Amino acid sequence: MTWQNYWKVKSGRFLFVCSLIWFPAVSASEIEFNTDVLDLQDRTNLDLTPFSQPGYIMPGDYLLDIKINGQSVASQNVTFRQIAGQSLPEAKLTKSLVTLFALKKETQKSLAWADDGGLVYASLPGMSVKADLGSSVLNISVPQIYLEYISADWDPPARWDEGVSGMMLDYYLNAGTSRSRTSGEEHNVNGSGTAGANLGAWRFRADWQLQNMVAGYSSGQKDLEVSRYYLYRALPAIKARFSAGENYLTSDIFDSFRYIGASLESDVSMLPPSLRGYAPEVNGVAGSNATVIVSQQGRIIYQTQIPAGPFSIQDLSSSVSGLLDVEVREEDGQVQKYQVATASLPYLTRPGSVRYKMATGRPSGWEHTAEGPLFTTAEASWGITNGWSLYGGTTGSNGYQSLAVGVGRDLYMLGAVSTDMTISRQHLPGDKTSQGRSLRINYAKIFEEFDSQVTFAGYRFSEEDFYSMSEYLGVLKHDSDYRGNSKERYDVSFNKRFSQSGITAYLTYSHQSYWNRPTAERFDLTLSHYFDFGGLKNISGNVRAYRQTYYGRNDDGVSLGLSIPWGKQGWLRYDGSVEHEKSTHAVGYSGKSADNDSYNIRTAFHRQDTDFSGYWSRQGNAGDVSISAAHSTSSRNTASIGLNGGITLTGAGIVLHGAGSNGGTRLMIDTGGATGVPVQGTGSGGMTNSKGLTVMNGVSSYNRTQASIVLNKLPENMDASSAVMQLTLTEGAIGYRKMEVIAGQKGSAFIRMPDGKVPPFGAMVYTAEGKNAGIVADDGQAWLSGMEPGEIMHVRWSEATQCEIKLPESFSSTDTTSLLLPCYRTAETQHKIDTGLRNER
Repeated sequence: MTWQNYWKVKSGRFLFVCSLIWFPAVSASEIEFNTDVLDLQDRTNLDLTPFSQPGYIMPGDYLLDIKINGQSVASQNVTFRQIAGQSLPEAKLTKSLVTLFALKKETQKSLAWADDGGLVYASLPGMSVKADLGSSVLNISVPQIYLEYISADWDPPARWDEGVSGMMLDYYLNAGTSRSRTSGEEHNVNGSGTAGANLGAWRFRADWQLQNMVAGYSSGQKDLEVSRYYLYRALPAIKARFSAGENYLTSDIFDSFRYIGASLESDVSMLPPSLRGYAPEVNGVAGSNATVIVSQQGRIIYQTQIPAGPFSIQDLSSSVSGLLDVEVREEDGQVQKYQVATASLPYLTRPGSVRYKMATGRPSGWEHTAEGPLFTTAEASWGITNGWSLYGGTTGSNGYQSLAVGVGRDLYMLGAVSTDMTISRQHLPGDKTSQGRSLRINYAKIFEEFDSQVTFAGYRFSEEDFYSMSEYLGVLKHDSDYRGNSKERYDVSFNKRFSQSGITAYLTYSHQSYWNRPTAERFDLTLSHYFDFGGLKNISGNVRAYRQTYYGRNDDGVSLGLSIPWGKQGWLRYDGSVEHEKSTHAVGYSGKSADNDSYNIRTAFHRQDTDFSGYWSRQGNAGDVSISAAHSTSSRNTASIGLNGGITLTGAGIVLHGAGSNGGTRLMIDTGGATGVPVQGTGSGGMTNSKGLTVMNGVSSYNRTQASIVLNKLPENMDASSAVMQLTLTEGAIGYRKMEVIAGQKGSAFIRMPDGKVPPFGAMVYTAEGKNAGIVADDGQAWLSGMEPGEIMHVRWSEATQCEIKLPESFSSTDTTSLLLPCYRTAETQHKIDTGLRNER
């Protein structure tokens, strides 16, 4: 019989016997073991005290995963203490732990607390507490009637986690070079990102951007600059967000502008998902490998490199409001520019609730200096009934005042609508005072019976003498009677799916006229269709047409795309377009490799030119990288590389990781030094680094986040005692969770005391980090996991560590079947023994 088979028989006998040999003695709460059935050479050397009572847990502190009604909410040290009059030790539920229950206020008032600060269980009828030390879990069951509202992916504020203190640097960098016969050789570098630090609930941030010379285009901003400094924190008790520093006014009523000051506003992202608004979406088509930059008033809020073809950006923050500027910078130097109106639903508020926003400060410019008068703005919305909401706001400064009043109405089957009137009064240069009005109407409706949706439809008309605050600031800056203020604006976003044909239509239209400037207009219609043809399945086709009018110039374009699945993870694609009075036909192939790398090769035919281009990207554990190159037969060659990722530093260590939202929420996973542990979850996944750390980026704030160890990809020398966890993080938090992973070799060993005796049957063996590594069976034999060369392990019985074993400095997997491990008493244990002997004398 091999050692492995011998151990299987022995350990199996031990577990089987432990499950059968006890029987009721004096009472149901006490258990005795019939040691006669045990195959032991020395029955006097036996310690089964921890097993003498069902559910018995030795008093002490244990690091446990807290699960409330089956949901993991935190990992905490839990104290088990003996209560007078009770036979079993009881978990001490502190006030901070009970807060995680998310009890209703009336239930909290009825709770009773013991002298040591622990909850009196009887004060919460129906609650049950059960510990499972084998999986390091404390299961707490609380009747649902006592709890606040909880949904499948949302937790109440009592369970939100502010994360740990730390620092971060998120970045996107793109470096490129080009060579042409006309302009020679040019180089460009651009990028953007956020640096920040977290201290408790406070978030300190600095947005930076790098705009260097781009072939055929100059942004007017050189080198590296910090666009703004600011700090903020969540105020969960009032579901609001406080911020201070350089910021942009976020308003549902007034136009946005940059300022230095402070704000306090209701944060709709703290509400359950069903009660939040929509995030903006940016769509377009790139004629070649390109860089897409989304900005607002000069501040870059999103930047990425894309291959040729249609693109859709859907991961912008729902807190973004107002007009967004979109630039598509292509490799040949051409730049597409257009604006996108973010979806602003009619201003509706739940019955009895009040939403508000307040801000004060001074308008500012890019030089971090104030450039206007001190202002104060405030707005609020009150849910009067199920169908009606009343809202309004005001903005005031020395020389400018505005007042807005509006009403929102839920039309139920007909959708929702809101309308408001804003009056402005301003003192203009030249000692002139004027007053004007602006009317706005918004509408939204989902037509389920027609498979269509009006995401946003808005209309605003402003009189010639109406000025928004941003327009008034433009007058002051130019020191003239600026007449470029807006007149009329239409915005429509509509999509429709034709069920019988399988065609989906997406339409956006915006029209902006001014009192003394050319009209700006954009129309964009996209038709997409999935179909089968012959033996080919899931073929996708799309047709897109657009017109953009800017300063009196029309920019028209029509494109056709066809994608055919080819291979396991590949697609053949044809693109044809007519843009800028130039027609293009392109064929290419894109796909993914076994390592999940994305790539694209493409050939484009123009009237007098042919382009060859390639694109490759990889989402790496330490960051994302993309490479693109293009060759034109006429005159131009280009190449670029993009890096996208972040660096997060906490007390646990430093981690390089993939891309996410700049300065946004993230979760650091600590596997206790275990390297190469695969982790996946709600955000981006990854492998732990040499310190046993990885960061999941792109985690959604105020939504429940789940992380898990991919067990089927776990190395053979590792075991995970806790493989799944959940938590809800506040905005910008650096979450931290430790997941128990035992790394090291496994095998059978014999443990001996210096006097030749063996530890008692049932003694526990722990690693240096306190992880359970095994249990002692007959004759000192133990099956151990997590064995590392030179490591010291602790052997514990009689509720204390009795001796330590040191593993050899080197051993192979075959050695673990015959290891003889001396167990030396610790200095503390030896002192107790010596003291006891002296007392006996």
